Amino acid sequence: PHSELLACCDHVRDDTLPQLGVRLEDRPDGKAVWKLDDPAVLAAERAERQAAAAEAARRKLANALDKKVKELEKLQKLAALPSERDALADRYSAFDEAGEPTHDKDGQLLQGKAVDK
Repeated sequence: PHSELLACCDHVRDDTLPQLGVRLEDRPDGKAVWKLDDPAVLAAERAERQAAAAEAARRKLANALDKKVKELEKLQKLAALPSERDALADRYSAFDEAGEPTHDKDGQLLQGKAVDK
């Protein structure tokens, strides 16, 4: 279909014509101009474009990797945080099945407002 035809046109424009020393330039008015040029110069320009595209892709991947590494470090820090029970161990000495404190750090049973905290 159309995509195959366009792919063939791209191949001719990008691969075949430069090997023959033909430069195809697009104009703003929608027309194209054909110019004869040195095939080596056209090959060098194509290599530069490909190298620039490869470098841009590498930078994009490196940035994505950096982002994932930072996200992993953040999650590792969160995973290293003490449990709620461990964090409250300096204020309370005993907890019930639900994890609520029942005794203060001196072993005294919590009563009244101290239980609500």
